[in-house]
Amino acid sequence: MLFRSLTVAYPESGGVRGDLLDSEVELAVEYTADNGESWVEPPGARFLTTKVERNLMSDGTGTRRAECVHVSHVLQGALVWDPPKTAQDSDGKWNFLSVNAGTIVKTVWDAAVARGWGKALTLRGSASADAAGAKWKSIMTIAYDPTIDLLSLVKSLYDLGIMDRRWDGRTLSLFNNDTVMAQSNEEIGRASCRERV
Repeated sequence: MLFRSLTVAYPESGGVRGDLLDSEVELAVEYTADNGESWVEPPGARFLTTKVERNLMSDGTGTRRAECVHVSHVLQGALVWDPPKTAQDSDGKWNFLSVNAGTIVKTVWDAAVARGWGKALTLRGSASADAAGAKWKSIMTIAYDPTIDLLSLVKSLYDLGIMDRRWDGRTLSLFNNDTVMAQSNEEIGRASCRERV
């Protein structure tokens, strides 16, 4: 879950609903493969504005320039926070003993939601199965400091090769490593080869 960013320039006059960029908004990047008949938001294409500037162009017209961060940035607001006394180690870390990635992420996610965080986001994947419905392959024991945020936690599980993750709009989907996401990457690779031939 790399921090991805997006910069958008939009005409100040003549653009449809450009005034929306004057406040904090959510942007979805979509593409069309059929000349606008239908539009698709690919995975990982949801962003939040962080800064908007107005620029005067050389021809006298103005544009709005919005800087955005990926929606995964919101996970930084969810800390491991206050581990249950029964799950704390001597250093105050939250011990996850002999569990899968789904259990870890869902436990911290649900605790953060109970504190008022992330009501607009959705998690796919549970303690029993990944987002594709497959049983989790890896069981581990790991501990997290209360100051660690959910983004760092998810990234650590990905970096360890325990799980894959994908954002579909506001939904974070968790998968067993080298399964659904590996198949998606293979399909992209095959499509790229067909395009080059």
